[in-house]
Amino acid sequence: LTKEIVRERSADLVTRYIKKSKLRYITTGGSTGIPLGFYKWRVDDSIGHAFMVNQWNRVGYCEKSRRVILRAEVIKNNHLFLKYRYSNDWLLSSYHISKNYIEQYVNFLNRIKPEFFHVHPSTFYKFTQVLLESKLTLNFNPKSILCGSEAVYDYQRNLFENFYNTRVYSWLGLAEGTTLAGECEYSKSLHVWPQYSYVELLDENGMPVDQKGQVGTIIGTTIRSFYTPFIRYRSGDLATFGSNECSLCGRQHLIFDSVEGREQSVIIKADGREVSAHTIPHLIVHKSNVFQKIKMIQIIQEVRGEIIMKLATTSNFNEDDEEKIRSIISSACQNQLTLRFEYSDDFLKSKSGKHILFVQRIQNTDQM
Repeated sequence: LTKEIVRERSADLVTRYIKKSKLRYITTGGSTGIPLGFYKWRVDDSIGHAFMVNQWNRVGYCEKSRRVILRAEVIKNNHLFLKYRYSNDWLLSSYHISKNYIEQYVNFLNRIKPEFFHVHPSTFYKFTQVLLESKLTLNFNPKSILCGSEAVYDYQRNLFENFYNTRVYSWLGLAEGTTLAGECEYSKSLHVWPQYSYVELLDENGMPVDQKGQVGTIIGTTIRSFYTPFIRYRSGDLATFGSNECSLCGRQHLIFDSVEGREQSVIIKADGREVSAHTIPHLIVHKSNVFQKIKMIQIIQEVRGEIIMKLATTSNFNEDDEEKIRSIISSACQNQLTLRFEYSDDFLKSKSGKHILFVQRIQNTDQM
């Protein structure tokens, strides 16, 4: 099963024994920025959350833990912070991270003293850089930094662990429910959850990858979603085989040494500040219904403060949809990023033929 099949035949994946009105239609930008929609059993979210909490238990998390979330989410009315009503969680704006607001962030964090940061690594890296430059200090040490949705690079992990004097914990999870793998308590290796889904790692010939250090394609099968089963689903993500048993924790199942193929890049705004390219499809998905009209998206930056949004769209995509996207991005980026639209079916690809979400053509960006 491929993303292309799901995109074209999502309704056909639903069992005939349930009405689609009882399911939830999910739209995701995915790690490549190519829109994908499918039906999901409503209980899946609760099951998925239970797995995530159990996984985070490895670094001390529980349902009552104080958690601060710093991801690609916008808070209404230009607020910096938002308390969730039915949990011990706070959402921080990722669009105000600068020297102008850092003192407000620090005062807030020192007041609530969160036990966990739940972050996009690129966003939290920027936040930590601004915090370092400010010379301000936090009066607490979190139990862990929970890094999801993007690959966390060694330079980010080292900064987080050294500066916050804590453990970084990351995982691989797909909205489709076909793969979940979280780090071991004692290492950075990712342990696949056999109770969550059935996962295979295959080479280019479709044969199992079983040699340490060998890279393969992740193939996942849902084992608990009977209304919309994904069988042998090829997500496009790559992983490096570690082993089938962990000598540190004793778990005996598939282990990834690393996950490949999830690229992380930053867009340079007009004021020189950065925003993760991952943010763009995330905003469009969660702030409008426009993403359902987009077949493929590629973001190109050639000039600071401007991006070219290259789209392949359905026939009902129109100028109003352009304006919706422009308004969403402009508002989220404090009018520091303008958009230019191009329409094409011809997109730049990696050497391996994989779609590239973001192309950065500005040189020496760290000097800007």
